[in-house]
Amino acid sequence: MAALERRLFGTKTEKLRPVAKELKPSSTRAEDEATRAASALRTRRARAARKAAVAVEREVHHEVPAEDWRCPACGGETLEPLVGSS
Repeated sequence: MAALERRLFGTKTEKLRPVAKELKPSSTRAEDEATRAASALRTRRARAARKAAVAVEREVHHEVPAEDWRCPACGGETLEPLVGSS
């Protein structure tokens, strides 16, 4: 009978880990998190600056036929340049 009970209720190969091991250590303080966030922000900004430095900037002019010079919303033909256009 003892062998049957041991086989039925004995230790299993699929054991759950103790809860304490599953939880993250609570030693992270607000200062540590703030420092980590500031470091990540500096890294992101540095990466963005490197990418912007090597990015190619070019100006492309698209010629529009005269028959297409009208507003698609209202159909008006008195178009003005967009802000920042020369």
